[in-house]
Amino acid sequence: MAALARVVDQPLEGPFNAEAIVVQGQGMAAYLTQRLASSLGVWARGDFSFPGRYMERCVDAVLGTQGPASSTVTEEQLTWLVLAELQRSLHEPPFARLAHYLRNDARGVKRFQLARRVGTLFDRYVTYRPHMVRAWSRGEMAAVDEGNQWQAHLWRKIEPLFPSRHFAAIESEWHERAQRLNQRPAGLPPRVCVFGICSLPPPYVRLLAACSRWVQTHVFVFSPSDRDWWNSTSRVEWARTISAGDDPNALYMDPGHALISSCGAVGADFRRVLGDAVESMALSEAVDERYERPAADTLLHKLQRAAVGGKFRWIARATGVFSAHECSVRMTFNMRSRIRS
Repeated sequence: MAALARVVDQPLEGPFNAEAIVVQGQGMAAYLTQRLASSLGVWARGDFSFPGRYMERCVDAVLGTQGPASSTVTEEQLTWLVLAELQRSLHEPPFARLAHYLRNDARGVKRFQLARRVGTLFDRYVTYRPHMVRAWSRGEMAAVDEGNQWQAHLWRKIEPLFPSRHFAAIESEWHERAQRLNQRPAGLPPRVCVFGICSLPPPYVRLLAACSRWVQTHVFVFSPSDRDWWNSTSRVEWARTISAGDDPNALYMDPGHALISSCGAVGADFRRVLGDAVESMALSEAVDERYERPAADTLLHKLQRAAVGGKFRWIARATGVFSAHECSVRMTFNMRSRIRS
């Protein structure tokens, strides 16, 4: 919080400019509003948004009316598009497996449940596997085994029905046009802070890194350790290496902390994606590290100390444009019992 307060305390281009902050939910927005007001004395003009909405803002600023804008297909829309297409095309050979699954479904309940699950799956494909989606659009069967080729066929049938082009279809065009821009497009803030988000899809991170050419970008990342814990080897992979007859130490494999390795897989993926994006943009970095380790007076504090908890690390880019802040919170455990009547 202290690092975020120092960033937003620096004046923007004008007194009426809103401070753009990307958060995971409304609860975090309310929490930051209270804490920043307490820390700075007064806090106003906070422009909080979710990651998806800010990414749409970046796309619209560069592509204008050619981007997805507010008509981006949603998970709910995908569900109904899939449901309608299943009703029309279920008799075709590529959907024979689905037809077999949906037999004896006179009321259509199974069909709707399947459409809802497929709609969710397609929505995640667009966000997390854009290369596969683009290959499907070109008529290829990329990354699909024979038993799941119906997904590609179904995607090609519903894609022309989208209200606008989806993000996977315009990502390459966006980056090409962004490379030609020499100044910040209208619609983007002069500064943005990404706070309290444990993970972002790789395309979103690439957009953040690309926009840092015009927008001062600060990413606050929670981290349980001052080591490169996101590159540590899982216990399963360590055991497999030994079973194969190889020496993990000779392969420079780091087992890391067992608790961090088992509970921090999502955060580790995010740190790797963030590092790859920053490296691909050739951004230099200056590191200013500060640590605050808990005392070893209780069992919980000993566990936190073993995980190198309670530390703060500041990574500022030498360009002064893109900076990542690793803010560690001491690991806590909350055990609740639920009683159902």
